[in-house]
Amino acid sequence: MMKIAILIQDITTHGGTERTSCRLASEMAHHGHAVSLVSLFHQKAAPQYALDERVDLLYLSDIAYSLQMSTLQRLQAVRKMIGASKHCPVLTQADVIITEKLLASVVAWRAGFAPKAIACHHYRYDMYGTLVRRFRDWVFSRFAQLVVLSETDRQAFLQHMPHVSVIPNMIPIDQHPYAGTSCHRMIGVGRLTQDKGFDVLLDALALIHDTLGDWQVDIYGEGVERAALEQQCSALGLDQRVHFRGTTNQLEQEYASAGLFVLPSRMEGLPMVLVEAAACGLPIIATTCAPGIGEMLGEDKALIIAVEDTRALAEAIERLISHPALREQLSARTPAIIEPYLPEQIYNKWTTLITTIRTSCKTT
Repeated sequence: MMKIAILIQDITTHGGTERTSCRLASEMAHHGHAVSLVSLFHQKAAPQYALDERVDLLYLSDIAYSLQMSTLQRLQAVRKMIGASKHCPVLTQADVIITEKLLASVVAWRAGFAPKAIACHHYRYDMYGTLVRRFRDWVFSRFAQLVVLSETDRQAFLQHMPHVSVIPNMIPIDQHPYAGTSCHRMIGVGRLTQDKGFDVLLDALALIHDTLGDWQVDIYGEGVERAALEQQCSALGLDQRVHFRGTTNQLEQEYASAGLFVLPSRMEGLPMVLVEAAACGLPIIATTCAPGIGEMLGEDKALIIAVEDTRALAEAIERLISHPALREQLSARTPAIIEPYLPEQIYNKWTTLITTIRTSCKTT
């Protein structure tokens, strides 16, 4: 049994990192390890995703950290968390610390934990500007290991540090049978921000509005672009077809009752929403928004189009809704998508890496 601490910025917010962190912690606890999930801040009262009751949940502060705070307020909050982390028994006594998101990695580094810690990067290598990337890479190079989600990103990070591993996120939902071609409902999932490309999806739907028949579109997520997207939806005459459903704790059920999944993003790390959709057998349309898309989907498991290609997205949607047999064909290939992300496989990768790091730390 190992003492494993997972340090995250705010486990109570909605997001892919928070969801996969809960799943990783739960899987580690399921295998008998003493797992603590340590949240620097918290905006809400509890995590928004399922968490095994054996996981010890700890909040280091009552601060609701957000980008709406002033720069000075954020710096003061981070400085406070560095001090709190240094004196946190869960972190000081852990066999290994796993940090989720850059801010948590910065705190762990400044608190002196980097030599026994693993930093996780859930985004593509080039998502930040040059100065932030340089700072991020320097911080990550202090850690015992950096874990990224794709081989493409691993190769990019290896130009700046020696120890980089690829471990995908484990699938965060259970598998469900495909609802079938009779379900005329497509869904999209993600924050309502420019990176997620829902404005492109709306423009694509408008191009084929007359051929959509009785298909409905549900978009799950919240974000700063919601008002603008709703206004765009109205202007395009899509109000009766496209529905902004907000966030939900029942996302698994929404996947399981849909017939088609669309990912119109401009930029992603390795979008786990694709794995979630595949777990429910959904035919997938996705953009080339992440370096790991090709590794995940190949050329025959989904329809893949270029980022911001509105016409291609419209044609892909039209093609799938018009050909039930193609939807069934793509659905039948989804088990190959999720196989590398099954919990047991990911758990084995993590324990192998942790054991290697612990052995290395003992000999240095």
